[in-house]
Amino acid sequence: MEAEQMMMMVVKITFSVISTGFLALLLHLYNCLILRPKRHRSQLRNQGIRGPPPSFMLGNIPEIKRIMQENHGGGGGAAAAAQSRSDSGAVIAHDWPSNVFAHLEKWRDIYGPVFVYSTGNIHLLSITGVDLVKEITLCTSLHLGKPDYLSKDLGPLLGQGILSSSGPIWSHQRKIIAPEFYLDKVKGMVDLMVEATISTLKSWECRIESQGGVADIWIDEDMRSLSGDVISRACFGSSYTKGEEIFSNLKTLQKTMSKGNIGIPGLRYMPTKNNREVWKLEKEIDSTILEVVNQRIEQGTQDKDLLQMILEGAESYGGIASNMVSRDKFIVDNCKNIYFAGHETTAITASWSLMLLAAYPEWQDRTRAEVLEICEHRVPDANMLRSMKTLTMVIQETLRLYPPAVFVIRQALQDIKFKDIVVPGGMNIQIPIPALQQDTDLWGSDAHNFNPERFSNGILGACKFPQAYMPFGAGARTCVGQHFAMTELKVILSLILSKFSFSLSPAYHHSPAFRLVVEPGHGVCLHIRPLEEGEGGELAEMVILSAVIGGVVGLLFYLYNLLLLRPKLLRSKLQKQGISGPSPSFFLGNIPEMKRIQLQVSTQKDKNKVGLDHDWPSTVFPFVEKWKNEYGPMFVYSTGNLQILCVADIEMVKEMCICTSLNLGKPSYMSKERGPILGNGIISSSGPFWAHQRKIIAPEFYLDKVKDLRSLAADIISRACFGSNYSKGQEIFVRLGSLQKIMSKGMVGVPGLRYLPSKNNREIWKLEREINLMILKAVKQRVEASKEKDFLQRILEGAKSSVHDYNGLSSEISQDKFIVDNCKSMYFAGHETSAITTSWVLLLLAAHPEWQARVRAELVEVCGDGLPDADLLPNLKTMTTVIQETLRLYPPVGLLPREALQDIKFKDIVIPKGMGIRIPIAMLQQDPDLWGPDSHQFNPERFAHGISAACKIPQAYMPFGSGPRICAGQHFAMTELKVMLSLILSKFCFSVSPKYHHSPVYRLVVVPEHGVNLYVTRV
Repeated sequence: MEAEQMMMMVVKITFSVISTGFLALLLHLYNCLILRPKRHRSQLRNQGIRGPPPSFMLGNIPEIKRIMQENHGGGGGAAAAAQSRSDSGAVIAHDWPSNVFAHLEKWRDIYGPVFVYSTGNIHLLSITGVDLVKEITLCTSLHLGKPDYLSKDLGPLLGQGILSSSGPIWSHQRKIIAPEFYLDKVKGMVDLMVEATISTLKSWECRIESQGGVADIWIDEDMRSLSGDVISRACFGSSYTKGEEIFSNLKTLQKTMSKGNIGIPGLRYMPTKNNREVWKLEKEIDSTILEVVNQRIEQGTQDKDLLQMILEGAESYGGIASNMVSRDKFIVDNCKNIYFAGHETTAITASWSLMLLAAYPEWQDRTRAEVLEICEHRVPDANMLRSMKTLTMVIQETLRLYPPAVFVIRQALQDIKFKDIVVPGGMNIQIPIPALQQDTDLWGSDAHNFNPERFSNGILGACKFPQAYMPFGAGARTCVGQHFAMTELKVILSLILSKFSFSLSPAYHHSPAFRLVVEPGHGVCLHIRPLEEGEGGELAEMVILSAVIGGVVGLLFYLYNLLLLRPKLLRSKLQKQGISGPSPSFFLGNIPEMKRIQLQVSTQKDKNKVGLDHDWPSTVFPFVEKWKNEYGPMFVYSTGNLQILCVADIEMVKEMCICTSLNLGKPSYMSKERGPILGNGIISSSGPFWAHQRKIIAPEFYLDKVKDLRSLAADIISRACFGSNYSKGQEIFVRLGSLQKIMSKGMVGVPGLRYLPSKNNREIWKLEREINLMILKAVKQRVEASKEKDFLQRILEGAKSSVHDYNGLSSEISQDKFIVDNCKSMYFAGHETSAITTSWVLLLLAAHPEWQARVRAELVEVCGDGLPDADLLPNLKTMTTVIQETLRLYPPVGLLPREALQDIKFKDIVIPKGMGIRIPIAMLQQDPDLWGPDSHQFNPERFAHGISAACKIPQAYMPFGSGPRICAGQHFAMTELKVMLSLILSKFCFSVSPKYHHSPVYRLVVVPEHGVNLYVTRV
């Protein structure tokens, strides 16, 4: 009886567990399939975002299939209409996205640039609005990751590798993999790329010879084999033969998986024929990769290639989500990702490039002529590849028309806001790359045509919004292998062009197909023959002659636009908004009038004035004051060809100070006319490249880093940032001082002036060359001697990744230039400005002995007989007010420069793209309406209760700049000033020498023209 009761109880418990589990499963399915999708759509609908209504389980898959069938049944719709005939006579339609993704185009027309749809249970927010795309691409938050369906539905191909993971796991993977594809590493791989390509081309030569000198070759598989050989040699220390089985299986797996429907709940678990094939291939690929890995471990080799880095990364993976991903899975998934991304996408792009060069023979001829001219029948090396501008343009245009990956896919891991849209956590975001890269509003009316010329001035010149070009992805998730891919493509194409001439075979049928990547649906067949002797040379001469003639004509048009049309257009746009200014003369702008006004003021200046006259801005920048009185607080003027909007209106200044847009940057003349002293360093650069530099440099000057500074000597910046003393950097400082003095004599903005071999320019070129060589020598000595984690080491590490994450936006900046320019910026900003401010402070304390006595008394009270340390410096309140007042009266930078990189609106004023902006800091900081009637007097007491109480509008105080571009080293500078002044005041008393002549002048910074002469005695 008891046994029966026990049995009944077991049955009841089992039934209860099963019932509960079943109920939980139903609730889970209800939440996944109905409740959560409905909630997400409701949240988006409340924000005005709609989309096609989904069906249960399948979402919009049935409608997608119906639209595709209608599109194909109707002859291709828009694609058919967009067909254009190439110069070779073949019909090539580049507007393939309207055919391959007809559903997206249809829904965009119905619901707008932002809409929601679903494939099965995967819900996608499709975004083609360029402003939203820009904000998403600039987002660095780990709350924006890759969708989980990539590692689930596409798990057999991608797993949890770098392409599909998110959060800390992805950060760990990128930290391991990215350095192996930095530009300096890729340069060392050029020889093996050349070797692998030559091997493939020899097989072509044999085939062509066997067929009588001309052959039709299906190039797809050859490109895959070649790309596979390169990635195997470069990253895994083996030849293609060892990885052939992996590549073959990956290709089959890719093809098989592209047939399935992603997102249908539970479909991937069903033992269908397709799924069984996927599982079989996955198992074979995983076991083959582990076999290669185990062979490497058994051999005991310590080659520092990518495979070794992945193995070491797997060992150090324990602290990062190791419960989710095993060591073997970490290795296998990342190897699969590199094999797939580094092999398949490069091979497909090479095929598309050759197809386009075959279809457009004039571009084939131009590119070949460039290759032959640069290489001179030698194999290409890294320096030659860098010089191949036309080839680069062809590759960029190919990637624009036929990007391998067609979507930038992200997932909001938590609720995240872009502009006015809150994307709910769990919602997937889809940016259709081809739609953006062929948008006529962004690329012009020829957006569907093959025209590499659009990239002649780089990506920035090709498109209205450079963020719309994203063949390598976008933002923080930009493909780590883009330099590797571009270099490999240049090697392959340059060698083919130097040996063969080719056209499209009649067997070629243009049919782009989406199989996880966009590839030629029926392959690419080319009609190939070897180049005849001298064929390329004669062509090169013709191309060069044409280029010279075209260059002269282009130069004339360029000068007309630069000197007349563009300045007139910029001024006209501002005049329509009520902003005027003095009339400029041709070529020199308002420079003659500026010199005349300065001459008048200097002759009228009262030479007998007693004491220090702090109202120096009215004599150093008298033209600003004069034009402000005539034209109002905003006026436009020009120095040479530079058009400048001077903004002294405090409300406009406030708005500019809080602007965080990368469309407000530094003027281009700072890296050009001021290039010898500033280059493209953090002081003069703009956009994503500046953001990268600030990310490197700013943390080295955070308050906690500068607390331990106690040095007084002139070598503070050398010790603190570069790990050396002043004697090592003395030559650099002396030459920078000379360079600064010489450059301040020149006129900025006069077109072509900086290229003339004048005495001034020759001295500038000589000093620039010497300074650059000295910095590189110091860097080289540092690299050989130490790996200490100071500022210089951060710059060295930053240089390696300086062109890595910005889709080529900064590709013109070499690593050496990145290092030199940022070192010069720090030497100049960290040395010159602090030294000048110290001189001004000592002068003012000497001229006002009562304040000198107050500061010294405070110093004795706070520090006693000891020296100041980081904990005591904040207590020096009086000294702080003295420094703040000095920086108000004598800010190192008198005019704050900016430039509108795109049309940008402040209040009711739209500032046109290309217009320079200057905020007269020195005048704002001495404006009686803001600072009171004593604004021209030295009165540190005004800062007794901080900056907010000192001025009616605190934004008018900006000695360290303003907004996101505020000086990264302000804490360093303030700490350094306090330390130096404390030590001087504790040992010396001083007064103004009768020899001192007060004459502030502007030499890139505001300096005492005749130096500061003090009468000094011991305390």
